[in-house]
Amino acid sequence: MHRNLMKTKIYKILKGVRGEPSSDLGAVYYVLIQLSQLFIDFPEIVELDINPLLLFEKTANHDGYSAVDIKMTIKSLKIEH
Repeated sequence: MHRNLMKTKIYKILKGVRGEPSSDLGAVYYVLIQLSQLFIDFPEIVELDINPLLLFEKTANHDGYSAVDIKMTIKSLKIEH
């Protein structure tokens, strides 16, 4: 997974640029793994939008990420009478 993240345009920013600290890359991996498991456990989820997912410098005081707004689309179920 690390190699795939390194291929993205945002990777250099996450590593820290212009004197900014590195974001918590472990949080990125954690969120991606948890989202993958969510889709496995609930195949009726057809769309998930997190905008934005904020990443912070890794510290002991917080998790290193925060999802501000999440929209989820779930496959409609056919209910027969």
